[in-house]
Amino acid sequence: MSDRKNNVARLLWPLVILLLGLILTGAACYHASVDGDEKSLVAFNLHRQDASRDVQNRIKVYFGVLHSAGSFFAGSNSVTRTEWSSYVNFLKLNGSYPGIEGMGVIRYIPDSQKRAFENTVRQENSSALADYTIRPPGVREAYYPVEYYWPPLADLNLLGLDHGAYPTGVKMLEHARDSGLVTMSDGLKYAKSSEHNHPILFLLPIYRNGLPATTFEERQKAIWGFAYARVNVEDLFRDAISSSVSEVIDLEVFESGDSGQEISGLDKVRLIYDADPSDIPHALDASYKPRHHATEKVGIDGTHWLFYASIRPGGIADQRDNLPLFILLAGSLLSIGASVVVFLRNRGKQLIHQLAYYDHLTGLPNRQLLQDRFQQALANAQRYGTGMALLFLDLDKFKPINDSLGHEAGDKVLKAVSARLASCLREGDTLSRIGGGEFVVLLLNVAGEEEVSSVAQKIIDITSEPISMKGQDVQVGCSIGISIFPDDGADYDALLKNADAAMYCAKEAGRNNFQFYTTA
Repeated sequence: MSDRKNNVARLLWPLVILLLGLILTGAACYHASVDGDEKSLVAFNLHRQDASRDVQNRIKVYFGVLHSAGSFFAGSNSVTRTEWSSYVNFLKLNGSYPGIEGMGVIRYIPDSQKRAFENTVRQENSSALADYTIRPPGVREAYYPVEYYWPPLADLNLLGLDHGAYPTGVKMLEHARDSGLVTMSDGLKYAKSSEHNHPILFLLPIYRNGLPATTFEERQKAIWGFAYARVNVEDLFRDAISSSVSEVIDLEVFESGDSGQEISGLDKVRLIYDADPSDIPHALDASYKPRHHATEKVGIDGTHWLFYASIRPGGIADQRDNLPLFILLAGSLLSIGASVVVFLRNRGKQLIHQLAYYDHLTGLPNRQLLQDRFQQALANAQRYGTGMALLFLDLDKFKPINDSLGHEAGDKVLKAVSARLASCLREGDTLSRIGGGEFVVLLLNVAGEEEVSSVAQKIIDITSEPISMKGQDVQVGCSIGISIFPDDGADYDALLKNADAAMYCAKEAGRNNFQFYTTA
């Protein structure tokens, strides 16, 4: 009887161990699958946010070009066509600003001044302007004709064209005039474009020099004209969004209008851009069920777009994890299976943390971790009365290196620059990469501008040193904008925004220098 019991026990224990192993293995497989989905979702959201930020940053660059053109005309009593041509050639629009198809100046001409304006243009020393006429014909309260345009080959076709003759044009021009801001719109209805290649127009009001333009009424009286740029949507998105992001997400952009639309209403708005053109946009295809997708409303001045991003099937972030199968095979031995489950779960959490808080290329803290550290530093600064500073860095010559030597070389340059920047900082300071060639430095316990200037100069000096790349030396350099707590802002958003603004001042001052934020 005892032997029979022992035999039954010997048979039962392997079954019990096997059953327990299968239970543990099944639980491990389930959790590994969940971790895989979480990692995939984190990667998807990070790349989606990168795409949105890259596009908005590119549009800000276009805005900067318009502000430069507006200042060029606002600061001069008269601009000759030779000066205009030299100015545009200096900007190097073709090479430096992909997507800008044309750029020009639209004048505001009341009906009472129409004939005098036409005669003035005709008297310029150019046979091509001898027959300059505002068109299309017709009597209107005011006219908005094109007076200058680039490129020259399109000049004759557009000179004299009255944007105010079209309802869409009038609405956009008046919005820009009254707001004082750059206004962005899809191409006017008379603009020729393919089905999925719509132009975008950017308008910046130019007010008469010396006249106040602070209030709504003052702007209407002071309006002189508008600097404008015509942008190719395909080129804008294709060049602004990095290839590493495009490999992960498929992006579709819809016109939203001021009020926006929910995803269920996308069939009622116009598709502006599709990274993967098909008969039916993914956002409107009920049979299209990606692993992850999201809709985001992106607002820039008075225009809103809807970004529909979906994970690209078979892309890097869509790869299914083989971990569950591995655990299933290893689970035949309970002790080994349990050890593997614990190890892989911890590893998965570590990877999720890495993806969520660190830049995947340089290993530096990302925007989220930078903000977390700032909040901690802010509490200490408020408690002990110490100072802090934010330095916004943008590499000056990074894009040409990326374009001429390739993204692999560009990635190596970013890693080399990251290492150099880190060598300039103290323990406790934070160096963060927030995208492209942009970095942010958080300096703690600063005594004043002199100490911050010393660090900024070290950064400029060390980033200006040559970097050996593919048998040749390349130089980048950087422009730095600086904001100091509490003088330039009491929170993260204000300090970052002001440091960004100061960085653009450094760009305008000739690049490879640093500027402190000022309210002037």
